[in-house]
Formats: sequence, structure tokens, C-alpha cells
Amino acid sequence: MAIGFYTFKPFWCDEPLEPSHVWDTAYYRDAGQIQVIYQAPNLKVHCRRDGMIIINIESLETAISKLRTAETLAEARIWSNYLNNANAFQLLLDSQVLRQLGVPHILLSELSVTEIARMELNETGDSITRSSFPAFSYAENMYNVHKRYQLIDRNKRSLHDPRGDPVFSNRFVLPSDVLSNVCEVFIGVLDSPVLLSVLAQLAKAVHEYKIGNFEFGLITSWFIIERLVRQRWNDFLGKNAKSPSGEKRISKKRRDVLTGRDFTMSVTTNVLELLNEIDYERFRHIDSLRKKRNDIVHSLSNISLNTRDLKSSFDVISMLLKEEFDLDWMLNPVIRKKLF
Repeated sequence: MAIGFYTFKPFWCDEPLEPSHVWDTAYYRDAGQIQVIYQAPNLKVHCRRDGMIIINIESLETAISKLRTAETLAEARIWSNYLNNANAFQLLLDSQVLRQLGVPHILLSELSVTEIARMELNETGDSITRSSFPAFSYAENMYNVHKRYQLIDRNKRSLHDPRGDPVFSNRFVLPSDVLSNVCEVFIGVLDSPVLLSVLAQLAKAVHEYKIGNFEFGLITSWFIIERLVRQRWNDFLGKNAKSPSGEKRISKKRRDVLTGRDFTMSVTTNVLELLNEIDYERFRHIDSLRKKRNDIVHSLSNISLNTRDLKSSFDVISMLLKEEFDLDWMLNPVIRKKLF
């Protein structure tokens, strides 16, 4: 089993389909052709010609198979983890398309369970059978998955003929090597639970930016920045845990002081800058974002933010991701003009 989803702006994988009437059975056969198959330990990624991305994470599928009926909370956590993986993958795809092709096409939109289908693959990966997603009927789930793909109209009336649909006929064609490059990066993400969590949070922040919810986007971005800066500080303490002579330098009590409540984010960034662990310009950006975050959280009135504020936070995150995880991530700055 696996999960399948479409991006907010659909694409053809490798080669477009000729707009034929959707009642033609050959259309469905060709649309379901697998164009990309990537396999690595714990990960299988397929992409259909119609742009559906299918991800199988072996460790999660194993955990799902071992669930008992009464383990509702455990099941929810596993599906939440699967969603985090899907959103992290989509975030990396959005960045890779921009970096490799120079096209801001994907326009990331955070996925929920209503936009993901459970998929069943046969041994060869050639044939895919859709199955219902937990807590959603087959019909409801597949409508939600396909509604962005222009195969089903938004009023649920009927399938339409795509030949007169410019969105269909002018659909973006994504080369398969772009997806393969994303998979190469993503396999490294699976090996780092911290990085996976950061990217899933970043997908939420970018989603809020895309729909103009700048306040929530900045708060979410700040959580990520604080987490990465705290990681930098912990790494610094780890490197200096012993004196040059090998004597223990930072005891548990001393570490508790250096990481406790009194050692705030403001103090941490100031110390890191003075130690040249972060440069002064970045310190200024982080400190400015910290003040804006505090204004949003503590002010009783609305705080005016703009795209520049969010882009500044994403710039900081991009630099920290590169330094902490050697991960190249680029923001697709285009804001969605339509929410549907």
C-alpha cells in the first residue's frame, strides 16, 4: 500500500496526453501509466503520467499493518507522520522545479487527509488500484483528490471534455529527472526525523504565506528558526563539553543553566553572534523577526505584515537548513491568486 496525491497545480509527467474525450477508456489507461519509479531502502516513489505522486514508506506501512482496532491514537500519529512526509516531499518538489527549471509552477498547498488517497501497487508497480482512505468514503476521497486536477468539475455534476479546457491543454510538463532529483534528497530526509519535522512545519508556513495569512506564517516560521538556532546552540555546547586537556567542562547542572528558561532565544542569539557562530547580519534578521513574532503574540491589535517580512524569515530558514543539514531549499515566492 501507499499514498497518492496531486499537487495544487497539476502537471504531466514527462509527456502530455492528447486531449481526448474523458469517456475514452484509453485516456484512463494512458493517464495511469507510471513514468517514474524510484526505489531505495524504506522508500518507493512512483509518478503517474497524469501527475499523481505515489509514496510508499516501508516503516510506516509496517507500523500500519501491526495496528490493532482499538489503537486510535497510534493510528492517528502514523497518518500524521505520513502526511508530514507527503508535505515535505511536495515542499522539496516546489523548490526543485524552481531551482532546476526556473519555473515557479507547483505553488505548494498543504495536504490534508481529504487530499490524499490510499493506493495499492502490484509487484511490478504497473497497475494501481485506488482504495478508500481511513475515515473517508471512496467516492468522497477520490473527488477531493481529483478536484484540483480538472477531471471532475467543482459542482460534482459530471466529467467534462478537456479538449476545450485551456488549463488542461496547456498543462505544464515536468521532466522525470526533476522528480528523481527530489527523491535523492528526500531519502536523506527520511534518515533525519528532526529534518522531516522541520520541513513539514516549513510546508505549513509556506502554505500560509501562499494564501496571504502572513501572521500565522511568520509565527510558524519563527518556531522553525528557534528550533534550528537551539540546535546550533546545543551543537556548540557539545563541541565544548570538554576542556583541551580532556577534563569535563560542562556538567549536567551547567548545561541545565545554559539551556534553561532563563537562557532565552534573545540571549542565545546574542551569545552565538558574539562567538561568531552566526554572522551579525543574520543576527539582526533573527532579532527583527523575534520582535515581530512577539508583537503578533502579545499585541491586542492587528499587526501589519507584508511579503517582505515572510520572505526574510524564509531566507533565514534557508541558510540554517544549508548549514545544519546541507539541504538546499528555495522559496517559490508566487502567491496564489485563487484558493481553489
